[in-house]
Amino acid sequence: MTTASLLNKTSRGGLLYELLSTCTVLISDEASQIPESAFVAIASRFPQARHIVIGDNDQLQPHVRCPRSSRPAQLGARGVMDVLARRHVS
Repeated sequence: MTTASLLNKTSRGGLLYELLSTCTVLISDEASQIPESAFVAIASRFPQARHIVIGDNDQLQPHVRCPRSSRPAQLGARGVMDVLARRHVS
């Protein structure tokens, strides 16, 4: 399931909204492609869950609809693996 789909389906009225409180583990693959902002939204939606991220920094970066040199891309398009690597989290 994509990050956007997960957020949509777990929003109020979404198909999986009732399951939010029962989720104890959330595994995210290809984490280098998950934008930091999307991960923050997911972590906020599942505060009680253990979050496991899988990926590496040599994979594709998050898709953004503006040039990578633009300010929005520089500030908001970091992947989760990049954020974790900069904080020396393994």
